[in-house]
This record gives sequence, C-alpha cells and structure tokens, in this order.
Amino acid sequence: MDGEDMILKSEGAHPADSNPQQDVVVIGAGPAGSEIAYRMAEAGYSVIVVEKDRLDREKPCGGGLQIQEIVEFGLPPASVIEREIHNFRLISPENEVMETCISDAGLFTVSVRRSNYDQYLQERARKAGAVFRANTEVSHVRPSGETISVSIRGEANPLTAKLVINAGGATAMNLTGEQETSRDGHDVAVTRHYWLKLPSMPESLADAMEYYYFKELPKGYGWVFPHKDIVSVGVGGTVTSIKDGGINLTKVLDDFITNHKIAAEKLQGSTVVHKAGGMIPMSMPQKLHGERIMVLGDAAGLASMLHGGGIYHARKSALIASEYCIRFLQNGDQGVLQQGGEAIRAFFNTTEKRWDKKLQRIFWNHKIMEPIISRGQADGDIQDAIRIIINSDQSHKKAYDLLEKKTIELIYSGLAEKAEGYKTVFDENIGKIFNQDIAIHQYANEILLNNKAKRLRAHLGMLSTDLFGGDPSDAAKFSLIYEIFHTASLIHDDIMDKSNTRRGKPTLHTKYGIPNAIIVGDLMLSKGYSLVAEFSRKTSISKTQVLDLLDIIGHLGEKCCLGQSLDIAMASDRHYDNIDKYIEMISFKTGALIGGAIQGGAVVANASPEEVDLMGSFGMNLGIGFQIIDDALDLLGGKKANKSVMNDIQEGKATPMLIWALKTADAEEAAWLREIVGSASVNPEQAARIIEIYGKCGALEYAQQLGHTYIERAKTIMEQMPDVPARDQFMEIVEILDFWCMLA
Repeated sequence: MDGEDMILKSEGAHPADSNPQQDVVVIGAGPAGSEIAYRMAEAGYSVIVVEKDRLDREKPCGGGLQIQEIVEFGLPPASVIEREIHNFRLISPENEVMETCISDAGLFTVSVRRSNYDQYLQERARKAGAVFRANTEVSHVRPSGETISVSIRGEANPLTAKLVINAGGATAMNLTGEQETSRDGHDVAVTRHYWLKLPSMPESLADAMEYYYFKELPKGYGWVFPHKDIVSVGVGGTVTSIKDGGINLTKVLDDFITNHKIAAEKLQGSTVVHKAGGMIPMSMPQKLHGERIMVLGDAAGLASMLHGGGIYHARKSALIASEYCIRFLQNGDQGVLQQGGEAIRAFFNTTEKRWDKKLQRIFWNHKIMEPIISRGQADGDIQDAIRIIINSDQSHKKAYDLLEKKTIELIYSGLAEKAEGYKTVFDENIGKIFNQDIAIHQYANEILLNNKAKRLRAHLGMLSTDLFGGDPSDAAKFSLIYEIFHTASLIHDDIMDKSNTRRGKPTLHTKYGIPNAIIVGDLMLSKGYSLVAEFSRKTSISKTQVLDLLDIIGHLGEKCCLGQSLDIAMASDRHYDNIDKYIEMISFKTGALIGGAIQGGAVVANASPEEVDLMGSFGMNLGIGFQIIDDALDLLGGKKANKSVMNDIQEGKATPMLIWALKTADAEEAAWLREIVGSASVNPEQAARIIEIYGKCGALEYAQQLGHTYIERAKTIMEQMPDVPARDQFMEIVEILDFWCMLA
C-alpha cells in the first residue's frame, strides 16, 4: 500500500479495512464515480470507490466543460478552472471559419485539467464520507443473495456491498451479464492528443475552442482547446473509419500541428509536454443495470456521438441514478435499478442520441460540413444549432430541426453551384430564341428567362456531354432545345394543376389567361423542332446522332404525357395503396425528363450505344430520387409545410408520405386521411394534423429511405463511367441529393 492510499483511507468516514461490508462499491473515480459517491455518501450510506490507476492521473480528454454542466452543477473552484471560454470556431475542410459565442444568453464555459478536476470531485465526495482507494483493480464481481462480492486483484479478501456502481470508463468490464450486440466500430471513437507549450498564448486562442474538420478524417474532427499555460490539441474518429481508411492518428495529428493552414500558424514554436490517447464508446449497451449493479458514464456509452465529450454525461447519469440507487438500498427491489437504467437511457436518447444518430450524417460528411460552416458565418440558425450540439444546453432535437430545414437551401444551391460552369454559355443563347417585339414572345420569355429557373436538366445534359469528351458548344445548343420542350410542359402542367405561381411569379395562365398560356406552350413545342433543324445544320453532329436525339425527345415527351395522365388518374381514382404505381408515375414524369437530358448529352458526345443506355438509366434513377425528395422537402418546417400539405391533399396528389401513412397509421387516422384527401376545403389545422400523423408513422423517414434507394442505384451506375472531372461533378450532385435522404 503506497502513501497516497493510506492518506485517502485516513480521511474517509468508513475505512475499508475495518469495515469490508459497504453499502455501495463504486468502480472508477472519474466524474461519474465521484459524483455518485458524493450523492450516496451525502444520503448517509457507506461508500468506497476503487480506482485501478492513480487518482491524479491525466486522463485522455480535451478538458472542455459544457455549459449545461455549469448550469446544473455550478462552476468548479477557481483553482480548477484553466480558462474561461466565451467563443467557439468551426473550421471547414477548405478552411472556411465560422465563429460565434458559446451562448447567446451571455453564459460561458471553462477548460480544466482532468487531474485537477477529478481530484476536486473526489475531495467533494470524500468530505461527504466516501472512501477512495487508488491502484485497486477489480477482477470480478459476483452477486450473492442480499450482497454482491467485489474481488480485488492481488487481494485475498473481497469487498462486499449491497450495490455496485460500474463507472469504470471506456474499458470497464461488462458486469450486467448481457451479451453486447449494439456497439461496433461505428459507435466507438479513438483519439490522440498532445499538450503543447507555446511561447505565448495567441489572442485568437485565449478564450475560444476550435473544432477542425478534415477530408483525411471523414468521421471525426480535430480540436484546439486553450488551458492556462498549455493548449490541448487532438484528433479523433470512429474505429471503423480509421481502420477502413488506413488512417494513422499520430501522423494526422503531427501533420495538423505542423502544416494546417490555420492551426499551424497559431501553434508555431510549440513544444510537446504530454501525449495521450483514448477510446470513447458512443452507444449505450442493451442494459444499464444488472443484479445489484448500475452502469454510468463512459461505461454506459453516454458520450456525445458528435464530439465525444462525456464529462457532463457522466455526472448527469450519476445524478439521475442516485435517486434510484437510494430507493434500491431502502427496499431492495431490483426493479428499481431497472427503472434507473431506463431513466438514464430515456434522458440521453431524448435529449441527444436519437437526434445525434441523424446529425452524424452531417458532421461525418466533409462535403456537407463545407457549406454548413460557410453558410454558418452569417446564418443564425446554423450557429444556434452548432451551439446546442457543442454545449447541450437544449435538446438536440432543436439542432436537428434547424439543420434539417437548411437541406432545402443546401440541395438546391448545391445543384445550382454544380451547374454554374455551364450557365454563362447557356444564358447567352436562351435569350435570343424569342426576340420579336410581340406579346406572345414577351409571354414566352417571362417564364423562359426567369432567373429562378434551376436549368437542372439542361445543365445535366451539358455535363453528360463533357463526361464523354464532347463539344461544349454542341452541348449548349442541344440543352437549349431541351429547355424549350421542358418549359412547354411546365406551362401545360400549371394549367392542369391550377397552379398560381411558378418560380416565385404568377403562372402564365393566371396572368394572361388559359388560351394565351396554351398558345405559348404550343409555340415553344413548335420552336423546339426549328431549333433541332438549326442544330443539325450548324454543328458537326451526324445524321444518326440527330435521329437519335429526336428519338429521345419524342420518347420522353410521350412518357411525360403518360406520367401526367397517370398522376391525374391516381388522384381521380384515389389510388394510394401502391408505392409501385407512384414510382411508375414519377419515372414517366421526372425520371424520363432527367434521363432524357443526360442521355441526349451522351449522344451529342457520340458516346457508344451501351454508354448512352447506361446514362439513361443513371438519369432515370437520379430523376426518381430527385422527385421523391422534392415531394417531401416542403415538410421540413412551419407554415410552408402546412401550405404544401394543403395543396397536395386538396389536389389528391399521391406522395410517398401519404401512401405510407395510409398503410401504417392506425385505423382511425387512416380513415380520416382517406376522407380528407381530395377535399378542396383542407385548412391549416387539418394540414397540421396530417403532418403530425406523418411524424407518428415515420412517413418522412420512409420517403428518405426510398429516395436513397434510387440515388444509390444512380451512384452505382456513375461509378462505371470514365474517371474524369465531369464524373466527379455528377457524383457530387448524387451526394448532395443523398445528403437529405441519409438524414433519416
């Protein structure tokens, strides 16, 4: 027994050697173990805490406390606080920087050294009467009747207690008797970090925590946290991503410190004074209780699934558990411990884990983090969401809701950005098609030249030509033809759907009457064939290619009409029982249009027949996935969602959400939905109830999974295409669309 052990025992209220029978044995002297020891000792129970290492060791940890811990538990003593933290920064893979305050309520957090912080919690528990034993490793635990035996490695006589708390950290043994099945390499993070001594603390680091995202660390991040006289710098990621990527964390960390464009300048001239690494379980086991056992902190897998922080989680789990542990010691009812485990699980699932599992799709995708951080520089909603995630001062549901709403902007702006390279050459020519100073040309240009038009199909066609090395000028001319035919179909669709707006402006039939709108649509169809003739004369395209393009245009026009007819029939017949019928309908309407544009672009480049067919299949699957997403996106928030649902229900429009809800909702709700579909009198309150039903039965998640299926098929096809920059752009478009799907 060393001197430290003797001193700790002499300060305890119940020396272990003189009283081997305890009320509570706590395994682990970290935040969870010390917190539960304090609360049980305060309640008058004898408590001994056994720790396998030194009590003052430096545990692998960045040392940043969360605001919620300070709100609930108070600030630690000034002697423990290293620095006050008022701001945080997120740095994107391309070195965009988003900076904001830690709290919009004027609160701040602090950084601590774990050795000092843990000793503060230990001393607090010791003063309440708990006994601590360092360098004491538990070999096994055996319940026996009304007590539980805790065997210590190297000691003949076990400790006995009425209750054991397993707070032994990430590497704690499984004491619940349950076979672990839920935790794998996706749910466990590993970290590597250094303490760096700097010549002087840069002003930019003095009161801010920094989080860095790298392409080289796809499911993880790096951090820089300031302390009193050192800086904690580290990197971490999931076990699976590190193994699959052949990542060496030490090399990533060394390169980050030395070469990162932003961090290296701040860390210049630093000296390494301490090195460490650790493991962080991020998912809960099947049970958080056993016979006379409760599991807390990292042993319970409570750490954040987004940033790995776990100090607050450890103390909070102890706070929740203490009530149930006291009741168990009072009445011996094993069911109370089960209730305690369920209470811990419910709290962390409700406040964090349920939502963080989805939010991982954002934070573990560097292509998504780039626009999130870039937009977050001026977007208060994004800043609020990140603030919630980093500090746990509110349920992460709010963060999820805020970021999910941004997917509409991210998806459409992302698609527009990918098409930007073709926009100039396209816009130069489209304004020349209808150039006479007559009313019908003016009407045509109002919809054709609308600056909110995404030109998605036209740009995809030009990108397809680029993929196979075709002439960009030829591709632009063909895309003009395609845009004309597509716009004609939109005019006629608006009339049939009785739509009042298109691209933020009144529809043509609303502004100029149905006859004029029909005439403009017919004008565009006629002009399209003139452009085909002009295209065949002014390009190097062969006669065979021209015929193939006409064939594509004719077939997609026919499919579009079939799709519109099927859409009308489904609404009229109230046919909402078959998702395959919906897929058939949108494959004609949207899949064929996008597929035709992409297929046509391949023909312009004189791709082989096999390549043309593959690109058609790619476009078809991309189009189906796109339409599923488009049908569901408006459900992401507020009054816009209500209005969208009202329109869809009033028109009797088949959507994946409606089809799924009718299939899975309870009988009463399904009957009400069937009754209201197609009613022109649907009001906002009824729309809100529909959204509530969709939420209860997972209709939006169903649509997301369905969209992902088709986007994944498109991705598989594109992976077979030539490895050129255009393929990368196609893949980025696929990933932008799949981002929303994968939030499910």
